[in-house]
Amino acid sequence: MIKKTLKVLTLVFIIVGFYSAFTYFNGLDFKRESPLVACWSIQLTDPETGEAIVGVEDIFVDYQTGEVFLSAYDRRLVRRQEGAGKVNHQGGIYVFPAKALEGQPKNLSVRKISTFDEDVSFLPHGMGYSRRINRNKMVAINRVYDSALNPRFEVFQWNGVVLSGPGNLQSDLVCNPNDLAVYWFGFFVTNDHAECGVERYNIGETFGPTGAVYHYTNGEFKLFAEGLLTPNGVAVLKGERGDLLAVSLTRDETIRLYKISTGELVREIEVPGAPDNLTIDQNGDIYFTIFPNLLDYYFYISEKMTVKKSPTGVFRISAKSKWHTIDMLFHDDGDIISGATVAQRVGDFLIMGSGWDDNIAICSGMNEFKNDQL
Repeated sequence: MIKKTLKVLTLVFIIVGFYSAFTYFNGLDFKRESPLVACWSIQLTDPETGEAIVGVEDIFVDYQTGEVFLSAYDRRLVRRQEGAGKVNHQGGIYVFPAKALEGQPKNLSVRKISTFDEDVSFLPHGMGYSRRINRNKMVAINRVYDSALNPRFEVFQWNGVVLSGPGNLQSDLVCNPNDLAVYWFGFFVTNDHAECGVERYNIGETFGPTGAVYHYTNGEFKLFAEGLLTPNGVAVLKGERGDLLAVSLTRDETIRLYKISTGELVREIEVPGAPDNLTIDQNGDIYFTIFPNLLDYYFYISEKMTVKKSPTGVFRISAKSKWHTIDMLFHDDGDIISGATVAQRVGDFLIMGSGWDDNIAICSGMNEFKNDQL
């Protein structure tokens, strides 16, 4: 039995070593200075508890009002609570005015706009909002736990002061929702891995193309795309010949563009690393973060091998080039922000959040930034 175990461990370390080398050499050099003018970190504080806001997973900007929305929860705390048998942590959705970024502030005042009863856990992942087409509704993924992961979709009404509701949706088809994008009176959501109803965390479902994208419309979840290798971020683009859906495939190191009306795969864009969330600015440009080394990122989030930080890369795909040109905006070895999972432009600023770090990062100079085509 011991010999068999040693053989298995040896094989695992060989695979891990190969994968680490592959992802390292397939990544980028993060030793150069950022091309943006100035970048700095800000630790946010929950106005209700006075505690640091940890794990900003998603960022959304309402360009009409200049409001910046953040979703966050402390994943390490949830991991400890899950191990103890009861998860009752409440993260939150927060908002602050974009104009508060002027002058490169070291502190930022945010408002918590989500409200739940004390005994209800709220672990917001991806979120989506549309003032114009969805009647001021905001939808957020709640990766809530009872005896196991039992995710819900919380549907809020935003009145400019507080999120009311929520109503909630659930589906047996979507057991690992990651990110969502509002589309008319519904939304698209990525199911990043696992065929629902089968054993979780086996090698096949973790590393195989078991992910999918679903479209919630007319009161039901409908399959949009399947057989995907870890679909993560999702965003809606306005195309000349119909709307497009952008989906980032983390382990495949690609971003796919689908025609929404037909489900046709229009283009597959290779990117220089493992992409996470996707956001869109007023110009229709796509913004995304990458992990240049997934093994390094795994050690960072799992708190193994004493890895205390993980590199971050941020890129933009230009709509003017019909999404053919990739610009590198930011790269950092983890000092300013560790393992960023989302980036969003708002005016002259680039805002970054990390699902595991205890701060956000901000860079100025987007208005003057010149394209740096790869």
